[in-house]
Amino acid sequence: MKRGGFTLIELIISISLLVMISGAIFYAFSSTFHNWRQVTQRVEIVEQRSALGQMLLDDIRAAKSIDPVSNNSRLVLQTEKGTIVYAFQAGYLTRYGGKVSLAGVLKNPEFSYPQPSLVRTVLSGDYILEAAVR
Repeated sequence: MKRGGFTLIELIISISLLVMISGAIFYAFSSTFHNWRQVTQRVEIVEQRSALGQMLLDDIRAAKSIDPVSNNSRLVLQTEKGTIVYAFQAGYLTRYGGKVSLAGVLKNPEFSYPQPSLVRTVLSGDYILEAAVR
């Protein structure tokens, strides 16, 4: 008389296949999540850099003058409403004065002054801003 059921070999093979398929699915989800997280971080940095750059351009264009104490890591602007200071410290651009104080992560930022009323700002190797004081 033959009884229904699975043999031990059939169970081991089916469990092994299930483990391999589950592992492949887990790896696919894991690598997709890791890639998504990296892209999200890059997008946030680009958005933050763009917002900082726009604020910096607006402040330079609205300034009356550039204070002589400005150097390659510090920009001091004199505006009608007061003084605004941008300072690069340990990879951060910080804005003091005006309405907002903020900080954003940047790589090798630098200010330069090709002309007395012109400011060139390198926020990272490929993102360069240039604006003139009015």
